[in-house]
Amino acid sequence: PGVAHYGGAAGFVTGLMYLGSAGMMLWGSRYHKFRMRDKLLEALTFTGYEQVLDVGCGQGLLTVAIAGELTDGIITGIDVNDKGFKILMDNARYEQAEKKIVLKTGDLYQLPFPKETFDVVVSGWALHTLNDEAGRKRAMKEMIRVLKPGGTLAILDQRDMELYEELCHEADMAEIELTRTRFWRIIPTRLLVAQKP
Repeated sequence: PGVAHYGGAAGFVTGLMYLGSAGMMLWGSRYHKFRMRDKLLEALTFTGYEQVLDVGCGQGLLTVAIAGELTDGIITGIDVNDKGFKILMDNARYEQAEKKIVLKTGDLYQLPFPKETFDVVVSGWALHTLNDEAGRKRAMKEMIRVLKPGGTLAILDQRDMELYEELCHEADMAEIELTRTRFWRIIPTRLLVAQKP
């Protein structure tokens, strides 16, 4: 009876922990990501004519929002596969922004664009999905390579942000700002913004 009693209590506590974790994931996907996306948008200034790149665009949380800021500009979304592209374009059509979006599948380790192509390069919760630190470094260097002088780099992610900040310093980027961790460590998203000289 004692074992059953404590086993039941442990199971109950474990269940509560899983329920809490699921609740945090739901809160994160429904609210926190949008709040952080808006922080990124506040950090950028658009004239409306920019050429923008969204690295690891997925279902377009950043892509569609930035397309809404553009008039004659274009945002190119690139991802390793096109699984999220239909949802992205459905959302873009709803926002009447589909004509300002170009989608490509491609290697994030070797972006298929000439150097200094884009006025703004963004990435949201994509770099941490790359397998190893060397790969994440390579992707980060590629993002800096395709950014025009005077252009802005903005990254939202939940790990290795100090590494990306260090790579910005190594590339002599200017006005480098890294936010503190938001919402303690449960959803530790941070925003990095830097200017290419």
